[in-house]
Amino acid sequence: MQTKFYGKYIMPYKVERKGSGFAVCDAKRCFSKKPLTLENARKQRIAIALSESRKTGKPVGKYFA
Repeated sequence: MQTKFYGKYIMPYKVERKGSGFAVCDAKRCFSKKPLTLENARKQRIAIALSESRKTGKPVGKYFA
């Protein structure tokens, strides 16, 4: 489900099982081409959310599913 916030959709990032590991994905794409460990995928999700929050000025919590 997408969250509507000030007229724009915010894509929540999820850690999903991909092949032999995990990947961070939103509704459109996954951000890692190679499988990651669960711990590294969680760290990547936090880094992506912080980066997007800094670009848009929206709260970090809006980027987590």
